[in-house]
Formats: sequence, structure tokens, C-alpha cells
Amino acid sequence: MELFHEFQTFIHSLPTTITTTNLSDVREKAKFITPLSISNDDIPENFNKMSVVILQNLLNYHDDNEMFPIPSLKLLLNLIGTFDISDSITKSKLMLLLHGTKLKLSSERLCSWFVKVKLMKEMIIDDTHEHLNRWKTLASLTLNHPIVIEVINSLATDGTGICLPNIPPSIQVEIIDCTLAGLRGFCGINKIYINAAYIRSQISTYSTIYHPDSPIGKSVVEMDICTIAIHEFGHARLRQITNNPNTCTPDLFNSVACSTVNERSEFGILCKMIFFFDQIDYWQSAADNKWDLDYFQQFIKAIESSSAIPPFNSTNNYIKRFPSTISSLDIDLTADDYYV
Repeated sequence: MELFHEFQTFIHSLPTTITTTNLSDVREKAKFITPLSISNDDIPENFNKMSVVILQNLLNYHDDNEMFPIPSLKLLLNLIGTFDISDSITKSKLMLLLHGTKLKLSSERLCSWFVKVKLMKEMIIDDTHEHLNRWKTLASLTLNHPIVIEVINSLATDGTGICLPNIPPSIQVEIIDCTLAGLRGFCGINKIYINAAYIRSQISTYSTIYHPDSPIGKSVVEMDICTIAIHEFGHARLRQITNNPNTCTPDLFNSVACSTVNERSEFGILCKMIFFFDQIDYWQSAADNKWDLDYFQQFIKAIESSSAIPPFNSTNNYIKRFPSTISSLDIDLTADDYYV
């Protein structure tokens, strides 16, 4: 925890007359501190260490020239330093910070992430939340579909050259609410997160074109849920194999000879492309009448029944979605800064 204490001391020692700072002083201290790593186990020890690993990411992926607003660094200190690690929403916030500090974003944009992470909420789902229940159930069915499991296990082991554990831990689904625009989902430790705010925003945007409870509207929502689940399942499984929730897939695949991945280093995208050949913008495809309702209903039925997934028809000229290029996050970085 030495790096955390150095960061804390640095923040508290800054004069009140300045409003921004770089991290060169902290980086210099970090040179003499042994880096920490964490295993892919959902245990208090790992979440206690995560504050240090988050700071390591911040230093490793951002250079000395970047200036950070001091209030944002104080917020980060608060997020990683004062928490109840038994609380599930705290764990999800730490995981999003773990991934987010590896983003190639401007310091200003990254600091806006800290605010969104602070405001992120866990969706407590009961029998009154029909849609949330359906989304969570469908995502769980996707994770447990035998063909999905077979494809992702094969890609992960071929891509890393590492064998799966004999019985890998089951992967759970949580629904969160995060106003960070473009964030569809992310992975945790033996867990995936789906962002309800993203789904609601898409429903609102396209509701004047097709009703969300119409056959087309339902199939669009549910295909997006299935695809997010496949994307994040790939990342969660890969981290089980490497035993490291801080694995960066572009870095990993650049360091190994991987014929399966070819030149595509974003593993979640690769997992989706096995099923759909490309990243499809389901919402806009349906709006432009480029939608094979019958096929997607068959796909969803196959997920629900754990039966054979029908071959994908790639001749419909579906609208492509802007590619996500960030390890462990399914996000569109071109999106506006936040959802309202």
C-alpha cells in the first residue's frame, strides 16, 4: 500500500493556490516501490490492493505532461481510499476504475469518468422490475449457453496458450446504472456488468421509430443484451485464465503468438465476431429496415433453450457499430460524455 500512501501524501501536500498538477512527483516515488499484482479471486485481499493497482495503471498509461485538476485527483483518492470492500457497488466502482485508468483518454475526459464512477448505482432487482429481470436472466442464459461457452473457451485458450482451470468459477451478472455515455458493460472478477442507463438511453432514442415492446423493439434490446454478455464473458473468461483481473488484452496479445486473434487485439470484439462477423448497430439497423426479425428471434430462442444457434445471415447489410478498442470495456468512446 506504499504507493497509495505516497499518492495520499502528495495530494494533501499540494498548495491551495494551484488548481492543476501532473503526477511526476508520484511517478518518481513509484520507481522505488515494488509493483503489486492481484489474482482473479473475489476476496477482500484483492480489493484492498486494488487502490494501488489503479494508481499503477494511472502512472503507466499517462505521462508526466498530463495535467490533472486537483479536485479530480482528490475525488479519485476518495474513491479508492475510503470504501467498504464487502459492498458490491464499491467492488463494481473499483473494477471500472481499474479498467478506466488504462484508457487512452485526455486527463480532462478521464477526470469526468471519476465523477461518473462516484455516481454509479447498483440496480436492486425485485419482482417489480420486469425489464431488468428479463435483461439479467437473458444475460445469464447467454453465459451458460453451451455453444457460447465452447467458442469463448476455445478462443481464450488458443489466444493465450494457457489451459482453463478444470472447473472455472461461474460468472455472474449484475445490472448497474452508470451515466457514462457509451458504456454498455464491463467485466469484474468472475462477474460481468451490464449498464441499464445505456439500454434505457437507446430505447428513448429509438422509441419514435419502433416501440420497445413491439416484436422488433424487443428483439433489438435482447440482441444487444446477448451481445454485451458475449463480449464481457470473453473478457471475464480470459482473466480467469490469466488469473489477473488487470489483464490488458491488447498488451497480452501483442506479447504472444496468437493465430486465432489474427491482428484483432480487442478480445471482446473477436468473441462477438465469431457469431456475427462484425460489430452490428442493432438499433440503427432496425431503424433503417435492415433487420432480419425472424433470425434474431430464432437466436434469442436458442439462447433461452440452450439449443443450436442458427447460422448468421450476413447479407443484410447491417449498420456497423463504431469499434470498441479498450480492454475489458464495451464502450463507444465517441459518445457524448454522459447520459441524462
